[in-house]
Amino acid sequence: MEEKKFGHIDVYKLIFESSTEGILVCNKEGEIKMVNESITRIFGYEKEELIDNKIEILLPNEYKKSHVRNRDGYAKRPERKQMGAGRDLFGLKKNGDKFPIEISLNHMTIEGEFFVMALLTDITTRKNQEIAIHDLNAELELKVDERTKKLKENQVLFSLIAKNFPNGIICVLNKELKFTFAEGEELTKSGIKSKFLLEKSYLDSFNKENRKEVEEKLAKAFRGEVVSFEINKRSSVYQAHVVPLIYETDSEVSQILIVENNVTKIKSIEEKMKQSLQKEKELSELKSQFVSMASHEFRTPLSTILSSISLIEKYDQLGNDEKKKSHFEKVKKNIRNLTSMLNDTLTISRIEEKMIEVNLEVVNIHKLLAEVIAETDGLKGENRDIIINFAGEENLKLDQKIMKVVLANVLSNALKYSDKDVVVEVAGTKEELAISVADKGIGIPEVAQAKLFDRFYRAENAANIQGTGLGLNIVKSYISLLEGELTFKSRENVGTTIFIKIPITN
Repeated sequence: MEEKKFGHIDVYKLIFESSTEGILVCNKEGEIKMVNESITRIFGYEKEELIDNKIEILLPNEYKKSHVRNRDGYAKRPERKQMGAGRDLFGLKKNGDKFPIEISLNHMTIEGEFFVMALLTDITTRKNQEIAIHDLNAELELKVDERTKKLKENQVLFSLIAKNFPNGIICVLNKELKFTFAEGEELTKSGIKSKFLLEKSYLDSFNKENRKEVEEKLAKAFRGEVVSFEINKRSSVYQAHVVPLIYETDSEVSQILIVENNVTKIKSIEEKMKQSLQKEKELSELKSQFVSMASHEFRTPLSTILSSISLIEKYDQLGNDEKKKSHFEKVKKNIRNLTSMLNDTLTISRIEEKMIEVNLEVVNIHKLLAEVIAETDGLKGENRDIIINFAGEENLKLDQKIMKVVLANVLSNALKYSDKDVVVEVAGTKEELAISVADKGIGIPEVAQAKLFDRFYRAENAANIQGTGLGLNIVKSYISLLEGELTFKSRENVGTTIFIKIPITN
């Protein structure tokens, strides 16, 4: 059995096979037509065992029937989505092991046939980390409960344990919320003697915002309840457990016991783990977006190149040089487009890895603009102009390469999304370079403006215009690198103006 071929797309094949995430493609009937190496690694099958098999081979038995209904429904109402929102998904290895997975779906039509592409991630490690966090908190709760119980059972050991209580404080408060007892390692570390706290108010260590909330919690303990809450004191986070300690009558509490644990380090670890999980999720989404963009944007120029080469061979036999020349130009244009897309992707990677350094030199702004306009001349056409209004200093200290990329991206966008003149305003001073690029094109819908600089994002009214959604994201990153400011104003069907301000460093 052979994999389904999608034309001679070497670049796409390379991306497909080298992805660390599992990628598979199914037809409308749920038959697997393509898998990458990561799928075989994750599930333990050879490619030949999966091709032309039903997708349900990779699912545990309890999910197979419902999945058939789900994929039939997806074929009728296809959309790009994340599967399993609010519930856990599982895959089934060849050896019978069940493991947690995360799945993103997208769909495409190739040569008139409907296909579904799935991006699969083995999230076993992430699930184990979540369990570890839960167990860590449970263990902490258990330790505190055990210590509190022992303190109540044996008053003789109370003072000794309290004085050496690690990473925390044990204290007793009366009905006026004043200390009658306080000991613990945290007091020793901070240089506070327990006798200094006696008859002082427990609430004195809280600001006005937290004081009322803490007072309400302690009031519950005086009503006989066991209370737990987090508090912030002196840049540290404490987990507080409060229990009734001494009863004046059967229903009235006269003193309460508070056990505070310094959980600042644990909170920091939890936050780092959450951030790590979030970054992993964002990376998975970016990979899915990139595969989707690459499969769409790379296919069109590659198909054009393939078609033009075939026609060149035909015209070569007929001796038609003029048509050969026309198709040679198409090939060159589409190769340049592919190169540009790959360069954008590499630029994003270099920015993420902080591999780009700012190199300042004296740059002639007139000359730089002329070079950029010459490079974008192919987009301009014959019936419109690029109008430049210049004022102020011509020679400024800038990073020429970065500014060239920034101006080329902004200017090419203005030409791409408009069929009218583009106006460039430049004002240079010894302290700042201000540039605006205005077009009267399709504009940006208001609902899309908040995401304009997001990676791979493209507004709905630009979906049919070639592009990767990386240009303005790169511009934003470069402007930030230069400590500049990038803003815009736009109105749909009226036009867009991009504003750039770069501080000049002498």
